[in-house]
Amino acid sequence: MKTKSFLFSLILAVGLIGFYSCEDDDPSPLNKEKAEVAIDESEGEFVAVSNEIATDEGYKVQAQLDDMYLPFEYSKSASLLKSSKYDIAKLKAKIAETLKCKETGDINFNFDFIYALMDLDDYTYYTGTWDLTNGEFVKTSASPSDEIVLNFPYPSGNTTNNATLRYYDIKFGLSSIGFKGTIKVNSNTVLSFGLSASVSDTKMSASMNVEFGKFEMSFTESASESSSSYVFASTSTLKKDGDVVYKVNAKITMTQEDVVIEANMTVASLEFRLKIDLNSDELQNIGTLDRNDYVKMSLYTTGGAKIGDFVQVYNSTDQRWNLYFVYTDGTQVAIETALPQLGGIFDDFYRELYDEI
Repeated sequence: MKTKSFLFSLILAVGLIGFYSCEDDDPSPLNKEKAEVAIDESEGEFVAVSNEIATDEGYKVQAQLDDMYLPFEYSKSASLLKSSKYDIAKLKAKIAETLKCKETGDINFNFDFIYALMDLDDYTYYTGTWDLTNGEFVKTSASPSDEIVLNFPYPSGNTTNNATLRYYDIKFGLSSIGFKGTIKVNSNTVLSFGLSASVSDTKMSASMNVEFGKFEMSFTESASESSSSYVFASTSTLKKDGDVVYKVNAKITMTQEDVVIEANMTVASLEFRLKIDLNSDELQNIGTLDRNDYVKMSLYTTGGAKIGDFVQVYNSTDQRWNLYFVYTDGTQVAIETALPQLGGIFDDFYRELYDEI
């Protein structure tokens, strides 16, 4: 049986995906014609929402911050914590990383949220007020002593520091940490966020919420460990005007006998469902197995009607497993043919699992 390092690496690959629980009373499957209509409508809706996000002022301000030299170090992270072991030291280090929505590689998937977070081990060094002067943040005041305030121009060519990134309610303890933050432009709040996390010897949980314009994003992660199992769960949800337009969750369970991953991704009115189930012997010989035997992937409407399945075909020439889509009538096509806008999202979602196995 592989050690826990296998699971942890798998967790990193899964990122922010989701757990799915199937219902027994699903409606009838869609035929190919109706399936194509459902896919086309969802892709159009999702691309429109994605492009709307890219024009939101709160989104654009935080994107500008990523191009500026902030007084504290930060980096990009595809998940909330990405901790290979949820002890407090590594939790603190990972919280110091930037939080962003999962990248997918699809050009129409414009989520790239950057939240520049301070090094919590030494956050008091950065408390006070900082002003951008000649392209560099300079500390101009020790006040407020319990907050971090950064003033900068927006857009970048503005002649005055009319925008502010502020961290407050910063809490740092042996078993819990948290903070809140806002970005304001001309005294108007365009983005707000908050994070809280707690850790014990056997459990970890963390959540972050971000609001901007019509949109709200929430992230959660939890992990628990016992002498016989390890369970990790993760959720990322995007809402517009209170309605879910994108959601990814996962539940990963590892015991001495097997590893089970149950996950889904909701995009507009589509739901991608995935399950991986491997016992200890299969884990040891994973390179010799047919992936279709232990990976099950399907596409449904959010109302429960089946659209089709995903199958993997091995190409011996380039030694690569390629993903195809099969409608309920048995018609098999390349994934980019069935899902021209969203195929890249589902393909990357699946492939990241194997990059770390």
